[in-house]
Amino acid sequence: MTSKRLTRRDFLASSGLASVMVLIAGARFPGTGVRVLGVAAASEPGSHMRQTLLRFVRHLYPHDDVSDAAYGQVVERLLADAGKDPEFDATLSGGIAALDSARQATWLSLAPNDQIEVMREQETRAYFPAIQIPVRNRLYDHPAVWKVMGYEGPSAHLGGYINRGFDDIDWLPEDD
Repeated sequence: MTSKRLTRRDFLASSGLASVMVLIAGARFPGTGVRVLGVAAASEPGSHMRQTLLRFVRHLYPHDDVSDAAYGQVVERLLADAGKDPEFDATLSGGIAALDSARQATWLSLAPNDQIEVMREQETRAYFPAIQIPVRNRLYDHPAVWKVMGYEGPSAHLGGYINRGFDDIDWLPEDD
């Protein structure tokens, strides 16, 4: 039996194939609804990923008057997107892992100020804006958040703002 020396090219080819296989393993198996990686762990209501994302989203955009339910719906939409997109799934999972590995304890077990400090340290990492941008878009597109912010919502179906008192702002000082 002769042994073949593993060349750099062979190594790169086999590792590329292994990466594809990991992505395939993380995808849903047809007809079963079962996932092997990432978001599968978040399917439980009290899962570590779900709880971490909820706290992460609250720290990113803190509004005392916005309910946990609104934040929870944003997290649900993130997890649903991750269930459809293996790349985003890997981003979420990698982001949670990065948060957890930043200190000696899991990120969730840290005090809120320490959690925010870890977030500040990691805000330049690639996963951060990949999560932050969809969170921002979904949170501020939520009617419960509109109510807190004083936004009445879209008005196109009502004829626009011009015919609805576009100048009814009572919280700005009057110009003389």
